[in-house]
Amino acid sequence: MNTTENYYPVQGSQSKNIGIILFHAYTGTPNDVNLLARKLNRNGYDVLCPVFQGHGTDDIFDILNAPISSWQEDAKQALAFMVDQAYDSIMVFGLSLGGIIATWLLSQDQGQLKAGGMFNSPILPDSLVDLQTPFLAYARALYMSNNRLEQFVNDKKQIIDQHNQQMQALNDFRQAMGPKLTKINVPFFVAQSGQDELVDSRPEADFLTFINPNYLDYHFYPDNSHVITVNRNRQAFEQDLFEFLEQANQ
Repeated sequence: MNTTENYYPVQGSQSKNIGIILFHAYTGTPNDVNLLARKLNRNGYDVLCPVFQGHGTDDIFDILNAPISSWQEDAKQALAFMVDQAYDSIMVFGLSLGGIIATWLLSQDQGQLKAGGMFNSPILPDSLVDLQTPFLAYARALYMSNNRLEQFVNDKKQIIDQHNQQMQALNDFRQAMGPKLTKINVPFFVAQSGQDELVDSRPEADFLTFINPNYLDYHFYPDNSHVITVNRNRQAFEQDLFEFLEQANQ
């Protein structure tokens, strides 16, 4: 993990001495969350945006060959890095896949994390997710950018097979994580978009089945789509998140 390229420490006296980790989405990069990271940074928060293994390259098989355990390891390394910076408190959030990994990290926490949460992430065990169509479109675009469209046609079946296997592994991971969600005992922020084109939004009641109501801070944004961190009408989401951060650190 590169801890310098996507690490935003506050310069000068404005620092709150609070570190925030932001994880990106499946097939994404820190560009998913950089707008939010920079706004957090301008408001006094130090922010780290790691890159999950296999992401950010022009070879689709880099993602497909990355096991979920590698993303867990990326998360642990990110937390270790932030712990080494000796912050007063550390929080972790993620978009989509990033939210799954952030939630897993919170469920494993041994008192190092002050708060965290997820943005449009299918963390509940019975969430239905079908990413094959957008994933194939993403893969095709990668091949096209390298003038290898004919090779994409040849590789398509292998891409679909490996993607389905990876999604099954991710589903198994979510199923195993379900019972551990009750162990989260720090403030937990949930952002759900009403126009999410990839993940079905879930009502607050569904989350209360797994997340202690004393810690859950649920927000629904009816006009936002999946990548809420870059949506044009993300202001309400950002405001709610900033208020959550302030309250969590009181």
